[in-house]
Amino acid sequence: MSAIAFQAGFKFDADHVFYFHRKAGGYYGQFYAEIPRTATDLIDFKEVL
Repeated sequence: MSAIAFQAGFKFDADHVFYFHRKAGGYYGQFYAEIPRTATDLIDFKEVL
């Protein structure tokens, strides 16, 4: 799913293409609001590439 969104973001010239990365596997199945911000990264591929 993220690969399709990544490709579509570049194909249609989106301003930003974000990817939410969960660093710690122990939070699998948890609600977003329950995951500490220190256990996540929000990566903007437009800035990286």
